[in-house]
Amino acid sequence: MKLTYRRCGDYYLPSIGIPAEDMRPLGKYGRMRMRYLREHRSLLLNQLLLSGKLIQENKQKKPERYPYISD
Repeated sequence: MKLTYRRCGDYYLPSIGIPAEDMRPLGKYGRMRMRYLREHRSLLLNQLLLSGKLIQENKQKKPERYPYISD
């Protein structure tokens, strides 16, 4: 992964963001997981957010644990 920077005033800031395909809304259990991470596991939340794996992990949680629930 190549990191690019943009200039903002006198500073260079990294151009990071969530890819467009990952902007789909999370389901009930994805939102519950996000809330849990935010309240109890903030370090893990930051690691997943910075690595770009946060949305992927939340979308993969439901089929493994709750195969009988559909969105």
